[in-house]
Amino acid sequence: MDSERYYFKHITGADIKFLEDMLYLAIYVVEGEIPLNREIIYHPDLYKYVDHWDNKKDLGYILVHQETNSQIGAVWLRPFEESNQGYGYIDKDIPELSIAIYPTHRGKGFGTQLMQHLIENLPPVITTVSLSVDIRNPAKRLYERLGFKNYSIHDYTAIMKYDSSN
Repeated sequence: MDSERYYFKHITGADIKFLEDMLYLAIYVVEGEIPLNREIIYHPDLYKYVDHWDNKKDLGYILVHQETNSQIGAVWLRPFEESNQGYGYIDKDIPELSIAIYPTHRGKGFGTQLMQHLIENLPPVITTVSLSVDIRNPAKRLYERLGFKNYSIHDYTAIMKYDSSN
């Protein structure tokens, strides 16, 4: 990635339509399987990852191409409560990470750049983040390279944890 041609923009509530696209793209589909209907994102178990974005408690970035102003992908953190857990929930004090890149931009280092930018800009009060990933998803290797460790694995789903204090 040529960093001079791209910049990071904070996610705001005005980015909800883009976040909906990213949420749909974050759903891993095993090669050869039919992708789910896009309407699946409106299921409460999924839509809570983007619904009611709050800049006071949520944190995220969009990677934007400088010349075309086109959005490439996004990474974001949301805290969840025990009574309303996300798929990668560990604890109410550990926000859950989501990431997605448009398919035409995958495999070019954008995911790494988004993840590193988020990790480097974590507020001091956030030392640990979690995520959920299908163990067959190639992105799992990216998370491992960046220091995420398996917290638990059940069937094909791994909950992974990153601790910045390590």
